[in-house]
Amino acid sequence: MKKRIAIICIVLVSAIAVIGGYSVFNSIFPKAEHIKYPTVENIVSASLSYNNKDEIGVSEGIFKELISGISKAEPTRKQSLNDYPTAEPFYVIAVKTQDREHRYFIYNEDTVYIEIPYEGIYLSTPEFLDFVSRYYESNKNYKTIKVTENSVSEIGREEFKLPVEITEDDANKLSQIINNDVWKEEPTECESDCVINLKGYWTYYDSNSGTLNKYNFADMTSYSSSKQGIDGKSLVLSEEDKATVNAILEKYISLGITDIVTE
Repeated sequence: MKKRIAIICIVLVSAIAVIGGYSVFNSIFPKAEHIKYPTVENIVSASLSYNNKDEIGVSEGIFKELISGISKAEPTRKQSLNDYPTAEPFYVIAVKTQDREHRYFIYNEDTVYIEIPYEGIYLSTPEFLDFVSRYYESNKNYKTIKVTENSVSEIGREEFKLPVEITEDDANKLSQIINNDVWKEEPTECESDCVINLKGYWTYYDSNSGTLNKYNFADMTSYSSSKQGIDGKSLVLSEEDKATVNAILEKYISLGITDIVTE
C-alpha cells in the first residue's frame, strides 16, 4: 500500500514539474497570438514590394487569395524584434483599410514564414510564397502605373501597354454587357488583344470574335494574349454587343493584336 502511495506521489510530483516547466518555458518563449488580418470587404488597397523596394499595386480581384493565404499562417515561438526581417530576400504585403495599414513580410528560410514586426512570426506555405512571387514578377514592370478602378489595356502576344483610365459612364456600359449570367464555365481559345479592368476585376477580350475570358488568376504566370491550359470562364458577345464594346474601347486604345515593345 505504501509503495502504491509512493508511486502515485512520484507521478503527481513529476506531472507538476512538467506542467511547471512548460509554464516557465511558455512564459519565456511564448507563442505568437493568432495572426491578425482584415476582412476582404474592409480592404481599401493592397500592394507588394520586394526587399521593401519597387512597390506595385495589387488588383482587387486577388484580395481574397492574399487574405486566404495570410489567414492560414500558424503561430510559432520565434520572435520578431526588428522593423524588418533579418532574412532576405523577402516580399512585403501591405494591406490598407480605413483604420490602418497591415504589413506582412513573407520569406523562405528553409521554411516559409510570414512575419509581422514586433507581433510574431508565423508558418506559411511554399505555395503561398510562390503565388506572391509569381504575381510580383509578372507585374513588376508596371510598378509606376497608378492603379485605377476602371481601365483598358492594349495587349500584344507577350505583354501590356500602359492601362488607360476610362470614364465611369463607359465603365457602367461595359459592366452591363460583361456582368450577365450566360458565361460558359470554361475559357474559349482565342487571341485577346486587350484587357478590360472594371473595379479591379480583369477580363481578357478578343475584339475580332467578341470573346471575353475571365481566368483563375492564381494559375497565371504571364500576361500574354493566349492563356492555354488556364482555368476560367468565357462569354461570346452578340454582334450588337461586340459593336458596342468595340466602339467604347476604340475611344481609348487601338484594337487588334500587335507585338508590343516596352522600354
